[in-house]
Amino acid sequence: DYEQKITPYLENFRSYNKDKFYPLISNLFNLLGFTCELSRAGDNYQRWDAIIIDEINSIPIEIKSPGDEEFISVKAIRQAFENKIILLARKQYPTNHSTSSLSVGYNLPNERSEVETLIGDIYNVF
Repeated sequence: DYEQKITPYLENFRSYNKDKFYPLISNLFNLLGFTCELSRAGDNYQRWDAIIIDEINSIPIEIKSPGDEEFISVKAIRQAFENKIILLARKQYPTNHSTSSLSVGYNLPNERSEVETLIGDIYNVF
């Protein structure tokens, strides 16, 4: 079973904070063949934590380390949406309205969270 095989591996990252988790996520996207770069700490012009750079559809990434929040939250989704709006407005990298914005964390949201509702609302309005 996949979950039984991966769980012990994931436990190694449960205590990771921003300094270790953000580079891990960026490196994983790079291993998957994307060009992913972390933003510089304290750089308010780049609101996203990382970005997948593409000639047409760059994707901002909001990262939540397990030391910050163990489950993806409404705050993480809201920040991912803000990242998308800022990327579209500032035009630092090419993207478009239909390109995703990602929120990446340690665990999926709790089953009864408001995250799914917020994502649906953003999709309907945006």
